[in-house]
Amino acid sequence: MVSESGDSFSFGLGHGGEFSSALRELGRPPHGLLLALFGFNAGVEIGQALVVAVALPVLMLVRTTRWEHRVIWSSSLAILLVGVILFVERAFF
Repeated sequence: MVSESGDSFSFGLGHGGEFSSALRELGRPPHGLLLALFGFNAGVEIGQALVVAVALPVLMLVRTTRWEHRVIWSSSLAILLVGVILFVERAFF
């Protein structure tokens, strides 16, 4: 378990460094960088919490239907496609 938290910390730290360098490239002054990075991360966390708050009750309702496997498959496929599109956009454009 310790290794997983260390990995998560390292992953988060790496992403934070990348976001801060992206903010610098946008012309943000260095003295406001920490606050901008905090605001961005807080926005991401709030967005994730809202998605879970909406999706969880819907998914709990779907579990009681015969459509459970189709909904899980199609939503997983949609998430995969969005991830691939975002990756290709970031990596090549």
